[in-house]
Amino acid sequence: MVAARGEADKRRGVIELRLYTNLARYGGEKTGFFPVTISPSETLGSLIRKFGIPRGEISMILVNDRLTGDFETELQPGDQVKIFGLVGGG
Repeated sequence: MVAARGEADKRRGVIELRLYTNLARYGGEKTGFFPVTISPSETLGSLIRKFGIPRGEISMILVNDRLTGDFETELQPGDQVKIFGLVGGG
């Protein structure tokens, strides 16, 4: 039996990341979710630093569709992380 992609990612230490709005440039302009291999002690803050995203450009973060602002949140294989940039308008 073939394991679902999400189950295989959990065993390999992979999360799914999606960068929205102006933050897409930090992910190489990838659209949609893309896989990111994480270390066993990876936190939300270390993930953000890994991609070079300035905290001041972040408006909202969801981990598994739950709002968080805690950069010390430990990430788990299989997590979905959505990071939204600031949006201006007038």
